[in-house]
Amino acid sequence: QTGIDYLTAQGFGADVAANAGLPFAVTSRVFDFGPRTSKDKNEQTRLVIGARGDIANHSYEFAFADSRYKLSGTVPAGYFSQVAYARAVQNSPDYNPWSLDLTDAFRAAIADAAYTGATLEGTTKLQSLDGKVTGDILALAGGSLSYAVGAQYRKESIKTEPSAALFSGDIAGLGGATPPIDRDRNIKSAFLEVVAPVIKSLELNAAARQDRYNDVGTANTYKLSARFQPVRQVVLRGSVGTGFRAPLLGELWLPQTVGTSAQFTDPAFPDEPNLQVPEVSGGNPLLKPEKSRQSTIGIVLQPTDSFSATFDYWRMTVEDLISTPSTQEIVSRFRAGDSSFASLVDLDAAGSVTQTRAILANLGLAKLSGVDVDLSGRFQVPGGRLDIGLNGTYMIKFDQTSPSGAISRKVGTLVEPDGTPVIDSDSGGVILRWKHRLSATYSTGPWAFTVAQNYYNGYRTGDRQIDGERNYISDQMLFDASVFYTGIKNLRLGVGLKNVFDQDPPIFVPVSNQFQAGYDINQYDARARTLFVSANYRF
Repeated sequence: QTGIDYLTAQGFGADVAANAGLPFAVTSRVFDFGPRTSKDKNEQTRLVIGARGDIANHSYEFAFADSRYKLSGTVPAGYFSQVAYARAVQNSPDYNPWSLDLTDAFRAAIADAAYTGATLEGTTKLQSLDGKVTGDILALAGGSLSYAVGAQYRKESIKTEPSAALFSGDIAGLGGATPPIDRDRNIKSAFLEVVAPVIKSLELNAAARQDRYNDVGTANTYKLSARFQPVRQVVLRGSVGTGFRAPLLGELWLPQTVGTSAQFTDPAFPDEPNLQVPEVSGGNPLLKPEKSRQSTIGIVLQPTDSFSATFDYWRMTVEDLISTPSTQEIVSRFRAGDSSFASLVDLDAAGSVTQTRAILANLGLAKLSGVDVDLSGRFQVPGGRLDIGLNGTYMIKFDQTSPSGAISRKVGTLVEPDGTPVIDSDSGGVILRWKHRLSATYSTGPWAFTVAQNYYNGYRTGDRQIDGERNYISDQMLFDASVFYTGIKNLRLGVGLKNVFDQDPPIFVPVSNQFQAGYDINQYDARARTLFVSANYRF
């Protein structure tokens, strides 16, 4: 009746009179229980027992390691039982969905709906036994042909125990009903590596490895590399190899639950931004391992004892990338007709999105290439020494292809030219075209003073909702400064500032929801200007 009375007072009585007595649905953003807060307790332990020694011209090493990580999660405030809240709404005559001023009677009615307490107890374990033997085989013109051979056995496990409240799915903000996990696996590995100094100026290296997982299969990987130094001032080097990453136990077995999606804009209904719908999220037992091929070629130049320059060109191809697409990416690519996303969106009869599925998946193939640059100089100056260094990466290409064949060229942008999110847009943020750290350190006696510049160039983030214009992040330069003292034996003391000038981040308009407004959480430290102190003592 509250709804009928309100709508009638606003002049809609004729339209709603026929609905008197029927159920009245209300969607509400509930702030009555305060901001959501969480408190987690983490315990980590690691035990390693091993031995090493020599037999004749060979060395051996073996060890047993046991690592454990335990999480105990709680929520002190901000969460509530949806069932209890709905019951209070239905039974309280003081509830008014159009008023922000709640009566004391209604506050009292919903008090028992508040939830504080446990969420999840979780433990992961990693136990391993490994050993290796190294030594020399025979003499070559450039030195001894040496080898290393080893093996490892690992057992991984994950176990989670949700609280009754988390298991029920009734607590708003904690997602859908979360069942427990109890999974483990074992991995058997072996490797062989050979280093051959063919002549004084040429060294060759070859390595091979096999990993046998009892759940996702076997991988055989290798690496071949060479180092050639024709003169003292020049080193040429290169390598080729393959890689393998098995999905983690959590990625495979994290339960799929129904919660609420991140906010998104449906391209089919652009005038209805910030939509949210039920969304299935979680792990995927059908995940395949990631596999990669990579190669590098580089040069090291040292024209003088005080200056060196290193340039390495690299390229990589990664197949079956494991990631979770964002809700905006899912909906946008579904509307664009990408068949890889066809099964991830449900529509109603009017064509509106009613549910999405944002589960971990193998999101196709990526081709990457770039150049790493490392410049360093050491100069004697009045009263001490000046060290200058620049370490940067120029990204030439990061092209990702979805399973259906759609290609995203991701360097310097989070969106395609038409504003659609690039594939895997939320995984680690933007692929920067160029970034570097430039530092200068003046050392005198036990003191060392350092100033450093952290730089990255701009990129496109998406389109502004207010006017539809493209939004770009400008180039960013942040400066750090520190001073360290080593005048006490075995002790190193330091103090410094990060982001010395307390520079604000550029305004960020994300293409998909980060649950963070205003700045790019992947590129800017929310602590802004930060003072740090450090003390290191070596025994």
